[in-house]
Amino acid sequence: AAMRKSFLVPEIKPLDQYDFPRARSAASLAWVLAKAYGGAEHIPAELREPFYTDQYEQEHMKPPLIRLLLSSDVYCRAWCQALPSGPDGTLPPKDNAALLQLL
Repeated sequence: AAMRKSFLVPEIKPLDQYDFPRARSAASLAWVLAKAYGGAEHIPAELREPFYTDQYEQEHMKPPLIRLLLSSDVYCRAWCQALPSGPDGTLPPKDNAALLQLL
């Protein structure tokens, strides 16, 4: 028998409790990580939940994710997944300078 994929349904909050900036950040992070790693199922476990709450109930991005976002690795990987070669046949970027030049 074929196995069906299942997924978790996120909690639906009332609009007055919904955190739009956090949702936007989470969606953007989920997109770039899924593109960089070839799908949501391939994202490393330590990057799957990008936020943590400190002792003062403030939410922050996890340090490994911050380091990854500051490097060119995740953006170059996302580029390679989305466009294996550039529209004019250019090779994928290998560092921040090459990526910025393409953009």
